[in-house]
Amino acid sequence: MHTSSQFLRTVTLAVFSLLAADALAAWEKIGTVPSSARAIVLSKAGNAVGFAADSKGQTLFALDGGVTRTSPLTSAPLFYAYAHDVSGTTICTAHGRTGTVSLLCSDSRLVRTGDYPLSFPMSSGALLLPDLMWVVDGSGTLGSREAPLVALKRTAGDRWEETARHASPLCRAEDAPLVCSEIEIHPMKESALAVIPLLGRFDGEVLRYPTIGIWNPENGSLKHVPVPPVPVPETLRQHYRPLLHAPMRLVYRSAASSEGQIAVIAVLPSDERAGVKRNQLWLYDGAVTWKKVIAPAQLNAVAFLGEVPVVVTTEGIVLRWKP
Repeated sequence: MHTSSQFLRTVTLAVFSLLAADALAAWEKIGTVPSSARAIVLSKAGNAVGFAADSKGQTLFALDGGVTRTSPLTSAPLFYAYAHDVSGTTICTAHGRTGTVSLLCSDSRLVRTGDYPLSFPMSSGALLLPDLMWVVDGSGTLGSREAPLVALKRTAGDRWEETARHASPLCRAEDAPLVCSEIEIHPMKESALAVIPLLGRFDGEVLRYPTIGIWNPENGSLKHVPVPPVPVPETLRQHYRPLLHAPMRLVYRSAASSEGQIAVIAVLPSDERAGVKRNQLWLYDGAVTWKKVIAPAQLNAVAFLGEVPVVVTTEGIVLRWKP
């Protein structure tokens, strides 16, 4: 098992506070997309591209000036995962099975820009440069769990070839492989990656969310971004007790801006039948502060429009936050 010390050159601990905001007055509707939307990315011009998938079917969608267009996909993206570039103009999804995986890339006009073979299924990805992409190996093999981050270089033959493989820079020697490999990554400026673990734990009183990292693979620098814990009401603790200290998904979806902001759709305790809710967006300002923004509905996806967060609700409503 690799440890983060192998990659760590500089570590900065973020001091955070958690602030509440009035959600209903803070959101502006900018469009609608399929209600089964799983991902969305936006360019600075406001053009959006994403995909929707459920048991009824799957489709790419584009949103431009409030007008939504769709294009069918022949299969659902593996793990409902995607990769995108820092400019928000390209989205790539993996399709197929292990050994026959294809990486399909499209722009915000729904024009196919590439169809590339991959040797493993992708569970998240980030296009840092036109010819450099980092992906998370979702094959579930021992190697993928110990070193899930894979650098791919595009060759002259228009293929993506593996050039490096790393453990998550946040992974500790005592962490279970699953904790280290269940991560999302997003591109940021200056070749940095936001590395966002998805699994946290219940310690008997609070939900402890995983620490996020901003990692530069080129020089090994790493900034730790702690995420505040959430107390579980005493009336709900018995519900969570069977999961005591076990890895549990506490981050539903995430996003990062080019300038260093991070957004997380948090999985929160609830007394509803499902036992959880995801109607809060947590925003890290890139420096020291977390803000908690309550959304008017449950959330499916999140992205940044420049430095402004945008969410998609479970009804397919696309909302832009107005701080």
